[in-house]
Formats: sequence, structure tokens, C-alpha cells
Amino acid sequence: MDPFEPKQEVTTSNLTPEQFNLQKVARWMTLYHLVMIPLMIFLGNQVISSIDWIGDKLFSMQAINTGSNDFWMVPVIGLFVTLTFCSWRVWRNPIKLDWMQPVILVHGIMAFSFLAYFFIDVRSLAYLGAMILEIGLFVVSGYFWWASKPSND
Repeated sequence: MDPFEPKQEVTTSNLTPEQFNLQKVARWMTLYHLVMIPLMIFLGNQVISSIDWIGDKLFSMQAINTGSNDFWMVPVIGLFVTLTFCSWRVWRNPIKLDWMQPVILVHGIMAFSFLAYFFIDVRSLAYLGAMILEIGLFVVSGYFWWASKPSND
């Protein structure tokens, strides 16, 4: 038995409104993660440097020392590929809610990590912006996952 195959035919008419909303959120999360993969591969350090430049000019914030080493991109790309796959599974079959849990967990941990580095490392606009983005992704995906869970009444 293939764990990726649905037990029943999944169409929008079979879904509750909450599952349909989760399916839409999972679609957007899948597209977001797909866009982030090439963005990190080709423009990772440039995007961070541009955000730091804006933070320096507008708010006199410090910059992150990204350097020229792209070693950090390897785990980030692997993480985004995994998040893309999990989001895609929920998009294709929103009845299987468990696939959304790793996405929610990772975005929560990333938000906390960016908050910690904002205070530990430097007060950078890149950390602050990434933290706000990750909190938004964590709250939205977590809410729609929670709302689509079957009640135990």
C-alpha cells in the first residue's frame, strides 16, 4: 500500500470548508517554498546584503556577515525541498493533516531562531524581516491546520 495515495478520491466536493481552506493555504505554501529554492541558490547572499543595505540606510541597523561562503545554502535548500514536499502532500490530499505538522513546526522554530539571532548576533533588518515572515507563516499554517482537524465531540 502506497502511503502517498489517498484512500478515497479527493475532490473539492468531498472536503469540508476548513479542509478546502487548508488546501488553498498548502498550495500557497508549496509555491512559496518552490520560489525560495532557486532564490536561495542563485541570489541568497545578494538578497541578504540588499536587505542589510536597506536596514543600514533607513534605520541605521547593522549588517549580517554573510561572507562569500555558500556552505549555509546546502541545508537551507534541503529544508525548503522537504517543506515543499510536505506542503504539496497537503495540497494534493488535505485529508492527511499530518503532512502539515512539519511545515508548522519548522516555521515556528525558524521564527524563534531569527528572534534569538536578532538579539544575540546583530540587530539586522534581515533577521527582523525573516522573523516577521516566519511568524506569519507559522500562525497562518497553524491556524488553518488546527481549524481543519476533525473535532472530538
